[in-house]
Amino acid sequence: MYDKKKIIGEMSRTNWNPDSNKEKEQFLLQILRGTNDIEEISELCEALGSKGSLFAIPTLMARMIDAEIEEKSWFLGALMMLRLRMAGWDIQMLDKLFEPEWWQTKWIGSKGRFLSFISLLSADQSNYFDSLKMEELAQAVIKEMKFDISPYNTFNELKICTPEWNLEQDLTIMLAGVEEDLLMAPIFKDKILKNLDSQVAENIINMRNDYLVTRLNLHHNFQHYHYLLKTISVLNRP
Repeated sequence: MYDKKKIIGEMSRTNWNPDSNKEKEQFLLQILRGTNDIEEISELCEALGSKGSLFAIPTLMARMIDAEIEEKSWFLGALMMLRLRMAGWDIQMLDKLFEPEWWQTKWIGSKGRFLSFISLLSADQSNYFDSLKMEELAQAVIKEMKFDISPYNTFNELKICTPEWNLEQDLTIMLAGVEEDLLMAPIFKDKILKNLDSQVAENIINMRNDYLVTRLNLHHNFQHYHYLLKTISVLNRP
């Protein structure tokens, strides 16, 4: 188990290397996703701003959006320090990484696929398809993705009035994507290296899911929801 104070102390040293300390940075980011303590936020933002990697950006950005003025100043400060340290990078990519709207996932799929997306995202081993949980999560996703479900006001109304919803078919699509990932993983690991464009694309997908997990307040089971969002994103297509 990592220790927050110890890691922050290590980050203050000149020999700190983000590439060899990814797990320690993720430990700090996981704390940042859930804390509302202003002192803890300030110390984490200071450490991540001065020595964090680009993978800290989505969590900082996600927490900044709805933060109060004092908290927002710490998140902004950390992001500004990160950008200064990334001087020399492609300017167009930097503009995207530090633009809040760029991180927002928009829902472009059908209303039926959206119903499946929420159903799969809200299910867990103890309580499958709980209607209250689905409604609460759906409202958060609708707000975050700016998805217009009119003329309906609630997820439940949408569910009742969407005849083209086919959860079984959408689940099959999702599972096919999971199977493909499982088949390709050992090939990438043992036989070939992903080309640079593929690595960048995968990093961006993972970072966007970092952002979305944080925005939807699903960080309590980060790895589960991070992977789940990645697998069900196949439903968000025109």
